[in-house]
Amino acid sequence: MCGKKGDSVSAIVEGVILKVCDNCAKYGDVIRVRPKDDIKREKKIEEPEIVELIVDDYSNKIKSAREKLKLKQEDLAKEIAEKESVIHALESGKMKPSLVLAKKLERFLDIKLIQDYEEKKGGKIDFKDKDVTIGDLLKIGKK
Repeated sequence: MCGKKGDSVSAIVEGVILKVCDNCAKYGDVIRVRPKDDIKREKKIEEPEIVELIVDDYSNKIKSAREKLKLKQEDLAKEIAEKESVIHALESGKMKPSLVLAKKLERFLDIKLIQDYEEKKGGKIDFKDKDVTIGDLLKIGKK
């Protein structure tokens, strides 16, 4: 700020990081940098990851709940603002609902379509599992 040469410190002045002399540092907040050796490394405790999954028998649950309410597929579709073809695909098992759609159906039909699944931190992937994603592989690669 004053332009004085020599020893300077980093300070935040008016929201900007500047190199200033000790005298000008009083106009801002001085930034102190600790050597790397002073920083204590905290051990991260890995908590199990909870993932929401759609239950396997979602098609039967949706159809049974709809029939229990004496609704046609068309009526259910209108009630939850979806296409009738989507309801038909869900009930026939040709389409798996997204989490958003599953939550809509859960609220309207008063059923449970989403279950919490705790991922194991074993680091092994069964490549025969059809639900293995690229994200699963990336998680293993980071370990």
